[in-house]
Amino acid sequence: MDNKILLLGASGYIGSVFKEKLPKDSFIEMEYKNLSVQNLLNSWALNHFDTIINCTGYTEDDKELSIYGNLNAPIILTEFVNIVKELTVLHISTCSIYKNYINKIYAENNKPNHTFGNINCIDFHAGTKALAEQVIERYPNHYICRAGILFDHIDHPKNYLTKLTKFDRLLEVENSLTNRQEFVDACIFLLENKCEFGKYNITNSGFASTSKTCNIIKKHLGNDFSFYDCLTEYFFSKDKKQFAHESSKVDNQKILNAGFHISEVYESIENSLKQWS
Repeated sequence: MDNKILLLGASGYIGSVFKEKLPKDSFIEMEYKNLSVQNLLNSWALNHFDTIINCTGYTEDDKELSIYGNLNAPIILTEFVNIVKELTVLHISTCSIYKNYINKIYAENNKPNHTFGNINCIDFHAGTKALAEQVIERYPNHYICRAGILFDHIDHPKNYLTKLTKFDRLLEVENSLTNRQEFVDACIFLLENKCEFGKYNITNSGFASTSKTCNIIKKHLGNDFSFYDCLTEYFFSKDKKQFAHESSKVDNQKILNAGFHISEVYESIENSLKQWS
């Protein structure tokens, strides 16, 4: 990649992969605590970056931090790029802004339904990320890259495969999953190939059920799993708030049409567990 990139959130779960995959001399970093319009202007004048990759975000339960952490950066970035003009912004978002209430598969042009405008929305992370998209999309030269539930071959508290092994019982649902490594490859592909600006659901092809995913984990790691008998039992359990078992299923045809090949979900899970570390 010839042009300089400003990478925000380089120490995070997704940002750290960008840091590994981007050529070392192609990007500079800015810590979230230093993010301001003035600091961005100073850095741009010195480094002449033409692309910003925003991996900042907050996923924990603290509502105040979620609102601040997920919205502050997009607001500052949008103010900055509207001053400088003609920069490209690639913003990391999430497919959890959609919930599969009516067994529907959502494409990029479908309005998010897991937002603060929906009284059933209890996920502050999803609500704030949906608002952040509204901020970013006011600037024309943007990519909003939505990840499904993240996993890869590295044992980590944020890895979906790791999370599944930590609960006494699980609920059978289907979800859109995203291999973290493939997700970053897809984002870089969009930039390198100057693909059409807009929103992209970057998920592995197909949908992963909890039970089949657990069977693959058991095959490679030996873990045993227990499941709730029904949805009602899950809702009345003490573990309900500890893990989001709601289904989120999206269409990934747009990233495929752009020319990026992303693997089938169970194939990617299998390959990840073969390389588990």
